[in-house]
Amino acid sequence: MNKLKRALEGSLYFIIEKELLDMSLNKFINFDKFYTDFDRINFVIGPNGSGKTNFLKIIAFEENIFKMELKNIIKKDEEHASVRIKTSIDCKKHFFRGKTYPEAYTRCILIDDGGAYLDKEAYFSFLHFLRSLNAQIILTASCIYSDVIETFSELFEDCKIIRLGG
Repeated sequence: MNKLKRALEGSLYFIIEKELLDMSLNKFINFDKFYTDFDRINFVIGPNGSGKTNFLKIIAFEENIFKMELKNIIKKDEEHASVRIKTSIDCKKHFFRGKTYPEAYTRCILIDDGGAYLDKEAYFSFLHFLRSLNAQIILTASCIYSDVIETFSELFEDCKIIRLGG
C-alpha cells in the first residue's frame, strides 16, 4: 500500500464506473483527428506537451467527473471540435460453479503520471500492482519510464501503448 500511496502522490486520478471501449477526438489538443481503442491496461506515453494529461481530463470531463474550460484544449478557431467515447453498458459476467453472476461494477481507473517518484524497480512493481486490480487502467507515463512500459507490455497480452506526439 505504501508503494501505491507513493506512486499516486502528486498524481491526478479518477475512477469511472464503466469500461472504456474506444475514443475519437477531432480538433482537440494536438490532434486534427485521433482514434484509439482501449485494452485492459493502457499506457499513454509521449513527450512533454504532447497532451497526455489533457487526454485523461477529456475522458473525465466527458464522464462528468471533472470540470474544466474546454476552450483551453480545443484547437484555436475550431468550431467543429468533437469527442466521442464509447463505454461498456453491460455488466461483465463471472462464472462460478456453472452459474453466471453479473459483476457489481466494471471500473476504469485513470491515473496521470502515477509512479513519477519511483525508481525503475519500484515502478515495475507498481505496474504489477495496477494489473492485479479488477479494473481497466489508463495510465499516462513519463518518457523516463518508456523502456519499463515497453518491457511490461510485452509480458502481457492485455496491455496497450497509446503514443501521443509522434
